[in-house]
Amino acid sequence: MGAVTDDEVIRKRLLIDGDGAGDDRRINLLLKSFTKWCHSPGSPEEGFTQYQRMLGTLAQCEFSMGKTLMVYDMNLREMENYEKIYSNIEQSIMSAHDKIGECKKEIQRAKRIRKNRQGKVLYFGYVKSTLQSIHVLFNVTSSNLKVFDQGFICSVEEIHSLMKI
Repeated sequence: MGAVTDDEVIRKRLLIDGDGAGDDRRINLLLKSFTKWCHSPGSPEEGFTQYQRMLGTLAQCEFSMGKTLMVYDMNLREMENYEKIYSNIEQSIMSAHDKIGECKKEIQRAKRIRKNRQGKVLYFGYVKSTLQSIHVLFNVTSSNLKVFDQGFICSVEEIHSLMKI
C-alpha cells in the first residue's frame, strides 16, 4: 500500500468533517472512547453503556458522511445542469449574433435601395424641371409634357423630336 499524502489526509478530513459540524472531533473522541472501553476493567453495564454511546457517535458520523456525499452528488448534478444551461445560452448568443449580422446586411440593402430611390426622385425631378424649361423655350404642347409626367420614360429620339417642335 502506498504512502498517504497530505492532500489525501486533508481531503478525507474535510469529507469526514462535512459541513463543519465537528465530525472530525467526534471520530477522535470515538477512538479515545474505544481504546478506553477496550482497556477498562469496569462492569458489563458500564461497558454496554459506553458501547451504546460509541454506536450513537458512529451513527452520527455515518449520517453526516452520507449527507455530505449526497450534497456532493447534488452539486455534481447541478454543475452538469449549469453546463447544459451555459451551452444553451452560448448557442442562443451565437444565433443572435448571426441574426444581428443578417439584420445588418438587410439594413445596408435597404439603405442602398433608399439611396437609389432618392437618386431616381432627384433625377426625375431634374428631368421634369428640364422638360418644363424646354416647354417654355420651345413651346412644347401640354399633352406631350403629360406623357413625360406619367412615367418619365422616353427615348432620346422622342426628346429630340419634342425639341424640334
